[in-house]
Amino acid sequence: LLGQTAEDGSGTGRLTVGGDLQLAAGHIGGSDGSAVAIDATGHSVLLDALPAPAEPGKTTGLGAAWSITADAIAGTGRFDLPSGSLGLKALQGDVALGAGMLADVSGQARTVGTLARYTPAGSVRLEALKGNVGLAEGATLNLSGAALPFGTGDPAGGAGRRAGGGAPGGGGG
Repeated sequence: LLGQTAEDGSGTGRLTVGGDLQLAAGHIGGSDGSAVAIDATGHSVLLDALPAPAEPGKTTGLGAAWSITADAIAGTGRFDLPSGSLGLKALQGDVALGAGMLADVSGQARTVGTLARYTPAGSVRLEALKGNVGLAEGATLNLSGAALPFGTGDPAGGAGRRAGGGAPGGGGG
């Protein structure tokens, strides 16, 4: 599968392949809440990175999930899955992620109406049932939470308010 800017999953999809698979894309993502599963049992999967789009966050929704199962998985692919999940499972060989590989499941700050909301980081699961999991120097797993504006102290944007409505150190309630 080859994509110049993105291989985006939309909705729920499953692909079972009968041979080795190469995924080459600027980035791999999905729409809000989408789920994509690739089953390459008996074969290998190679993840190749093409030049990434300038702003991949604009082409990727929140909470997208990708899972790939193969006998062996290797490469330098770029997964942009804000608050999403990535699962790579090798059944016989290794999961070998090279320099430049990026799996970004970080939390995000989003505006809903006039309110800022913050999503948690997602998850990355790397499994090699009979082999090894290798992350080369320069490979990146980003599981950071959404950054809060300095001084707010709470993800709901309450500017330091405590449960019950009072301000820190004050009486209010």
